[in-house]
Parts: sequence; C-alpha cells; structure tokens
Amino acid sequence: MADVILELQDVQKYYPIVKGAFHQVVGHVKAVDGVSLTLNRGETLGLVGESGCGKTTLGKCIVGLHEATGGKILYTLNDEKRDLLSMNKKERFAMKRRIQMVFLDPYSSLNPSQTILQAFDEPMQIHGIGKTRAERIERIAQLLETVQLPADYMNRFPHEFSGGQRQRICIARAMCVNPETLVCDEPVSALDVSIQAQILNLIRELQKKYQLTTIYITHDLGVVANVADRVAVMYAGDIVEIGTCEEVFETPKHPYTWALLSSLPQ
Repeated sequence: MADVILELQDVQKYYPIVKGAFHQVVGHVKAVDGVSLTLNRGETLGLVGESGCGKTTLGKCIVGLHEATGGKILYTLNDEKRDLLSMNKKERFAMKRRIQMVFLDPYSSLNPSQTILQAFDEPMQIHGIGKTRAERIERIAQLLETVQLPADYMNRFPHEFSGGQRQRICIARAMCVNPETLVCDEPVSALDVSIQAQILNLIRELQKKYQLTTIYITHDLGVVANVADRVAVMYAGDIVEIGTCEEVFETPKHPYTWALLSSLPQ
C-alpha cells in the first residue's frame, strides 16, 4: 500500500468579484474548483496546464500562502492525517517547516537589501534550526555547497548573482528548514535554456538525497516527462486527467490533454 503524505479533497479557491460603491459581491472567480488528488511520500507529481488554469494558486493553497475557500488538505503527521485548513495558527505555522515552495522568479524571491546569510538565517532562527549562529552558518555553507555554490557566497547580495545562481540560492533556502515536501512553481521558466537542465538535475539530486516529496508545477510537458513519476493535467481550476507519464502521454483520455500534446513541436 502506497504511503500517502498529502491528500486533497475537493479543494476550492474562489475570489470574490466586487462591484459598486458599496463593494457588493456579484460573483466569484473560481481559480481552483474542486481539486482532489493524492501524493505519495517520495513521489514527484507534475502539475501541468496552461497559464491561468489555477496551478500556482493550488500550490500556494498547499503551502499556506493562500487560504483555500473549501475542501480539505490532509497531511500525514506521525501516521495521522491532519487537515491543514482546520489547524490553528500555531499548528499551521509549524507546518511551514514541512512544506516549502520554490517560486518562478528568482529575481523577486530574494530581498535585495539582505545578504544571502541574512536571508537564510532569519527562517532558521524562526523555526529553531541551529542552537547558535555558528551552527546556522555551518548549515548555510553546507547547503550552498550542495547546490554547487561556494560557501563564501553567503556574504554577497542578490544583485551580485545571475538568474541561475539566484534560483540555486532559492532552492537552498527552501531546504534550510529541512522540509519533507517541496512545491516547485515553474522554477526554470525564467531561466536561459542552457541553465534549465542544470536546475532540473539539481532538484532531482536533492530529492534523492533528502527523500523529498515534490509537486512540480509547469506548462512544459517536456520537463514533466523528465522529472515526474505521475502527471496531473489541470484545466479551468480542476484536474481533468491524472496518471503515470506513460499513461498520460501515450494514451491521453481528455480532449484538453490531447490539445496540450498536439501543441508540442514535433
């Protein structure tokens, strides 16, 4: 039996449409509309779909950056499934250490006024990683070396790095609190093609080394074919097809999946 670490049950995220001087709600935009799926421990799930289909919104609901409108987000803690949406503020804050996110744009993901050391040290202090500053600095140096950057880069500012280097730093920062699950929101889309393969290989290496469970959000089916164990196709806020890469790519069932595959260059 598969070891399920994350289960979504009818997750919804609606944004109100406000109109008039009295800000009357006249309707809702259904960004995520009843998504249900499971994620096994150590698995990589590719979440694909066109821009605006709700992929990023769903990822942010999972990590707690957006509050879901309805449904359940069940996370397995000590062999017990806990609903993230029903947790109190303190419990949900503790979950941020277990579920981290790597964002699309490495240029806006780092505070330009902080050194890399400060950007890492702050979340580590908040979550109680390392008893002393020396221990945290040693941990930061190890993480930078893990993402193939020199340890002394921690004393530099974000503007001193290229886009690929910044994304490596963002990945290392996500890892600094020892997460179990990593949500990657198109982490290579803003990078040069020559750098994309290096970042993808890095994410795969980290997943194996730290036994990470990964949700990989992208619109690039070629990337999904290389990194994912299973693929979930998202359309208009809902999952329309899910299966292994071979099942989805070789025998697609839904018309939208056919449309995505037919858009690939031959």
